[in-house]
Amino acid sequence: MIRAILFLAGGLLLGWPAVAEETAPGPGRYQFAPDGDGFVRLDTETGDVANCGNFDGVWRCDAVEADDPEFDQRIVALKQQMAALRAELNDLGERLAALENDGDTTDEAPLVSEEEEEREFDEALSFAEQMMQRFFDMIRELKNEEPPEQI
Repeated sequence: MIRAILFLAGGLLLGWPAVAEETAPGPGRYQFAPDGDGFVRLDTETGDVANCGNFDGVWRCDAVEADDPEFDQRIVALKQQMAALRAELNDLGERLAALENDGDTTDEAPLVSEEEEEREFDEALSFAEQMMQRFFDMIRELKNEEPPEQI
């Protein structure tokens, strides 16, 4: 009898996450915001924005064009920059792998002190933080958002 109760309780506990996932729907593809007599629709997958409303007795959504004529040029430039950074990252990864493969296999202690390693690690971390900040600044600029307050 106790085994049956434990088995039933275990089955309920294991099945609970699946039930919870089915009952909690995620956000849809589109987000809507009221705008005058109609609404604005944002496609969360593509980023397209449309102005929807009753135009001459017919409900329809018209795409909103970007006001900035240089917008597409900036996107192309950012994509090129990202491709260059990816290529550089891949090159650095290959160089690192080559150094690890060609490295000395002796069990000698490294010639670099712990302080030097820590300093190099801090420099690399600082560089990574600067790159991430630049990336997020570019994204904010594309979205025309204000930067968050610094902590």
